[in-house]
Amino acid sequence: MSELAYNPIKPPSDDYVLSTYRHLQTVFSPRNSEYNILRKVFDGDFVGAQQAKSLGDAQFQERVKLIYNIVNATCRRYIDQMSAPPRLEGVPRGWEPKDLETADKFTKFLEYVYEANDFNVKLMQAGFYQSLLDNAVWHVRPNPDADCKIKLDLGVPDFYYPVVCSDDWNDVRGVIYAFRKFSPGTWKQDPMRAPQDGELSQNTDVVVEWWDRAFYMRYENGVRTAAIKHDLGIIPWHKAENIPIPHRFRGQGDVDQAIGLNEYLNMLMSDMADMINY
Repeated sequence: MSELAYNPIKPPSDDYVLSTYRHLQTVFSPRNSEYNILRKVFDGDFVGAQQAKSLGDAQFQERVKLIYNIVNATCRRYIDQMSAPPRLEGVPRGWEPKDLETADKFTKFLEYVYEANDFNVKLMQAGFYQSLLDNAVWHVRPNPDADCKIKLDLGVPDFYYPVVCSDDWNDVRGVIYAFRKFSPGTWKQDPMRAPQDGELSQNTDVVVEWWDRAFYMRYENGVRTAAIKHDLGIIPWHKAENIPIPHRFRGQGDVDQAIGLNEYLNMLMSDMADMINY
């Protein structure tokens, strides 16, 4: 077994975690690039840049506005759908009074966790990621210091790197989550800018976390700062795909489904321009 080999019984080595992270950065670079473009389209930055290139071409500007409006309308509609509270109900294992009582307690517990984590807002935020990109990632872990002992966090899909064993992307043996931390004096940095190659040296703000079914590792500036053996028995990361596609890591977002409509509108506008010119 090589030095970088993964052993599920022992904690992974520092070289294994950091070299795997660098490799996955390359593998998921196209994904993050596409996510960046979609975010700019939604924010209007992409629209402004394209309009500046048009140099007064009114028809081209209208096409760019169509892209912006379609993307925003698609995301808003999906977010509105996710604003409806889900049905939380414990299912009894039997029909004895004890089974029904246990199910009722479980339902109340789920409602408590839901409210304590402000989950109605986070569901809408997850709807944004699923519609604009193609998935949302959830981090579910114990939180001993809070009144509610379960913490539900919404992660950033750009920072989520699954480590798989086969062509089944759901067969995840570990998760690397890499992000930029806020440091004094650096708050102006864009936190959504994904870490790039070569940024694990000293004096950087990159944090790399490794999670598997037994261990948690944390690295700052390329140096391990935490190594914890937990007893969760699961990887506390869960990916919610919008429309899953078999044997592919990425599914399909609602914005992808609007591309065909946008292309049709562009063709229609071109035909209208030809008719006017004729």
